Amino acid sequence: MSDLINQRYPEAAMTAKEKLRQAVEELSEAEAAEALETSLTVSLDELDYARSRSPRVMTAKEQLRQTVDELTEAEAADTLNYLARRHEARDKLGELLAAAPIDDEPTTPEEDEGAREARKQIALGEVFSAEQIKREIA
Repeated sequence: MSDLINQRYPEAAMTAKEKLRQAVEELSEAEAAEALETSLTVSLDELDYARSRSPRVMTAKEQLRQTVDELTEAEAADTLNYLARRHEARDKLGELLAAAPIDDEPTTPEEDEGAREARKQIALGEVFSAEQIKREIA
């Protein structure tokens, strides 16, 4: 079990599932959506089926709570460790970005043209979502 999680949730008697439920409660809605999308495997068919049977749309936190409840203890421990490693990596990245010098050098004409072209493609909708890219490379 990750030291970060054990420091944050020192209750030794808590199971991994209980610790994960507690961690979910502290997530913002955006963090819950990201965690649900990236760390827990739920097929789109299962999600669509659940939504079709539900009279209302569940929030990302509600979906995450439901998914946590369906995990085995081993799956909960694995997911908890994954989230802790991700959090630690994010902290390291944040420190690196905070310490990075500001890029104050002028751009080249080629860079300016590339930025204009990218903005034009975005405006025309000629972009790929993260999900499309994941499907392409998976």
